Amino acid sequence: MRDYFNEGNTFADFLKLVDNAPVIVKVAGSKTQNSQKTKAMVSVANAGQLSPSGKIILDVNRTLPSAEIFIQKHYTIDGVQTIYFLNGEFYTWKNNAYKPIDIVVLRGEMLRFLNNAVIVKDNRYKRFPAKKSHVDNVMDALQGYAVLPKEMPVPHWLGSDPPPVADLSMVICFKTENLDLTTMRTFAPTPKLFNYSSLDFDYDPNALCPAWDKFLDQLWGDDTESKDTLMMFIGLLLVPITKFQKALFIIGFKRTGKGTIIRVTQQLIGKHNYCSPTTDDLSRQFGLQSFIGKTAAFVSDARFENKNISTIAERILNITGEDEMLIDRKYLSAVTTRLLTRLMFVSNHVPRFSDESGALSGRFIYLKLTNSFYGKEDLDLQDKLFQELPGIFNRAVAGLKSLLQQGHFKQPESARADVELMENLSSPAGLFIKERCKIGAECFVASDDLWNAWRDWCFNAGLFSGTKEMFFQKLNSLDMPGFKKHRPTNSSGKRPWGYLGITLLDPWATDDTDQSTQSGLGESGHGLGAGLGSEP
Repeated sequence: MRDYFNEGNTFADFLKLVDNAPVIVKVAGSKTQNSQKTKAMVSVANAGQLSPSGKIILDVNRTLPSAEIFIQKHYTIDGVQTIYFLNGEFYTWKNNAYKPIDIVVLRGEMLRFLNNAVIVKDNRYKRFPAKKSHVDNVMDALQGYAVLPKEMPVPHWLGSDPPPVADLSMVICFKTENLDLTTMRTFAPTPKLFNYSSLDFDYDPNALCPAWDKFLDQLWGDDTESKDTLMMFIGLLLVPITKFQKALFIIGFKRTGKGTIIRVTQQLIGKHNYCSPTTDDLSRQFGLQSFIGKTAAFVSDARFENKNISTIAERILNITGEDEMLIDRKYLSAVTTRLLTRLMFVSNHVPRFSDESGALSGRFIYLKLTNSFYGKEDLDLQDKLFQELPGIFNRAVAGLKSLLQQGHFKQPESARADVELMENLSSPAGLFIKERCKIGAECFVASDDLWNAWRDWCFNAGLFSGTKEMFFQKLNSLDMPGFKKHRPTNSSGKRPWGYLGITLLDPWATDDTDQSTQSGLGESGHGLGAGLGSEP
């Protein structure tokens, strides 16, 4: 050894010599156990190195080192790992974002990797026995090595060094750079930033969009509220911010520009960043699987006539309300996660839900389109707008910043009538209260009087009144401060069941009801009713 280094050879030359040397295992006598142990030690020591033929040496019994070597060879960029396992799926960094990997494709890569490797056996290099069981074992090791916590927020910084920006939720990823919306400064793409979405074009701070501006003017004219609201919502789709808990609902007749808005928005945020479910998909077992990892979902022809409308309403509330959801996935295990998906619906008519509480209608922002281009369509408009994506992006960013400064969405007045119509369609009991009742802390009504008035109102409106219990259950779900069950003693000494906080407007009160029943509380401070209202 001394002579080797005295000849001018370096330690690096020595390591190269060792790497290329044949593996020799000396077996002493009949000590078979020691021989096998020595062989195993030699095999482990050579794992990851190259054989004289240039093939990677692996150990068939040690799957974790094999998984690490697989990552180093196939999923590492500039020393940074680019494959991870999250919520039952593998993701890899591609086009400046982490995208799901088809498990069949990944297993094929692993099979070829193992098949091209060698093992040390009986002092010789032999081809790795790439059987299905070996692929399964190394895939399991890869999953364990690359797993991320399921509660990890996205976007997330994976590096041990501090992130380049203070707020990762305000980072927009483009093809060749990243933009920090807080400072409007750019920084280089890096696989250390785990995010789901990236845009398909490059950032141009000076880009304009005259064709898009003209298009919006044709849609809404001087209605700046609607134009600003649209750009706020589109801007919101660019970032993983869900705190506003709103979905957008665009209503319009045929050829009013609904489809163009959808297609331009989809092109802006990128085809890998959205899904396009049907209304029925929201009620199906695996209907939410495509939502995972998407920033937006576009329902381009929303029709709320499904028999499972209650399930659809519940899921819309869950998604917009930032709730964790158990999502069934076809051929995969179910996953509990919080979706970052924002919803945009387009329809020809106002939706009708069964939502007596009004919670669902409060989750929507409505935009109304009334100017039809039927018979005078510009067939080249879409291509013109696609050419202006960098400029439309700048408009959307300005809308997002206005929204963040404003702190909430404002419903444009031009669609106010549609909002009221949806509320009335979704909650007949709420409409009955608006038309036939008075709300106030001083009010009281006998339950029988209220029930009879509801039945008459439903008969005139062509609606099914349901049972008495169903009616009062609906009333309890409405937002009526002070509404509660009460049993006072009236001037006749009777004790009818009734409710505080509400009374009927004439002529809906019965003839034998005291004036105090209609207008408020009696002198004793308790509501006074006339009839023998039975307990509902």
